[in-house]
Amino acid sequence: MAWILSQIAALDSADIVLAIGGKEGGAAELLLQLTTERRRPVLPFTFLGGVAASTFARMRYELFDRLGEGGIEALQDPARVDTCADMAGHLVAGRRRDGLEKPEPTRSPVVFISYPRARPAEADFVEMNLRRRNIEVIRDEHDFGTGYEVPGLISEALHRATLFIALWCSDYACSPWCCDELEMALDRLERASQAPPLMVAVLCLDETRVVPKRARKLLHHPVRSRDELLATVLRLMEQHAPAR
Repeated sequence: MAWILSQIAALDSADIVLAIGGKEGGAAELLLQLTTERRRPVLPFTFLGGVAASTFARMRYELFDRLGEGGIEALQDPARVDTCADMAGHLVAGRRRDGLEKPEPTRSPVVFISYPRARPAEADFVEMNLRRRNIEVIRDEHDFGTGYEVPGLISEALHRATLFIALWCSDYACSPWCCDELEMALDRLERASQAPPLMVAVLCLDETRVVPKRARKLLHHPVRSRDELLATVLRLMEQHAPAR
């Protein structure tokens, strides 16, 4: 216990974490999970395998966004390990520029996707791209099992969410379940004192008019292609980063 506590203390004072090897299911895996929760940048090198390699696989798309193809290749090549100082400096400098140096533990973004079961393709696409960026996604398909009180579970999930995305279309407007989810999100939106703060976004996939009165007051985002859909979701997340 003394060893792991000293490692956590070191993590809390670190600007960046370099991961090399590490036993799956061991202390290294725990430390990397804590690193993710604390939103510290991490450089996982793959050439010794272990938990560092599995962390690289999980974070690959996020790392690509930050480091580019050259950085991805360097993390997999032991002959280029000397470039880690440059990559670490790049990540730390970016956090300092954005005012994110040594942050206190923050609440990671949680995205609730509300969509009609008759039209899951767009929800699948959004979920895939967000999970590639290591962002938590809540969907009834994955998180709410049969035999449970669905409204209660949805309410609990909405309490954790920071962004509620309604994929509005003709099928959505005809679904009482979707409309119930939207109403519950709007209820939470009006209780501004609750934390974390929630942003509700209506993304219009077709020309169907938005019927609920309160939802009509929201800014609607027309999307007519998958590129527009993803760009809109990422822009909304940037505009509504979870508060510290």
